[in-house]
Amino acid sequence: MGEEVDCLGAKAVASRGQIDDATAMVISEPSNNQPFIAHKGALWLEVATYGKTAHGSMPDQGVNAIMAMARFIHKLNSYRFSYQPHPLLGGPTMNIGVIQGGVKTNVVPDQCTMMLDIRTVPGQSHPEIIDGLNLLLEQVCEPAGARFAIRAVNDLPAVTTAAEDAFIKLSLDTAKQYLGRESTVRGVNYYTDASVYGPRLDIPILVYGPGEPTMAHQPDEWIEVDKYMEAIRFYMGLAVAYLGISKDQ
Repeated sequence: MGEEVDCLGAKAVASRGQIDDATAMVISEPSNNQPFIAHKGALWLEVATYGKTAHGSMPDQGVNAIMAMARFIHKLNSYRFSYQPHPLLGGPTMNIGVIQGGVKTNVVPDQCTMMLDIRTVPGQSHPEIIDGLNLLLEQVCEPAGARFAIRAVNDLPAVTTAAEDAFIKLSLDTAKQYLGRESTVRGVNYYTDASVYGPRLDIPILVYGPGEPTMAHQPDEWIEVDKYMEAIRFYMGLAVAYLGISKDQ
């Protein structure tokens, strides 16, 4: 539980050593029953700008924190990450999810806060990204007399498993045997609890589950019953094959 809240459940399980003996893992997030072997990391940042309050009729007497944030957002439009494209994940993305500031129409706002969602690919350094954004904030805030702060509220690494891994090959064979179709490994932009389990355990991880990834967080999110049943057959077949369980047992 708590995967949407900083992977709290996975962190608790990992800290207690409850799965330290695991040798492979399947994460049942929606993949439309396609094998995902890589997903992006997540760096959620709370960015705050601070100014000086004043009467709205005398803006020159204050420092507008919202305007400082607006200049920062303008800089973000031309910001370029440092990264190597991943064969399955491509490049990083950035989304401004929340912005708040000001108290009244006739008051110069002395604070503005923005939530930034950055999805990273393997090889990117989250501390380097934060350093780069700090530099941008310096450029837009200091000349205007504004201050700023950045706080990471979610910091999870990207995850990838080699397509040549024996567990991944077994998964593809299982899909062919039980579902009657060839599958091709893919990557996905969202993150999962694998961001917690992967670095701790260093085991092959497959993301496989019913549900269309693009439906996530939609008002009418749903899955097909046939795909739900397919996933159950796949999980059972993979468990039997991986654990070497005899069909007579």
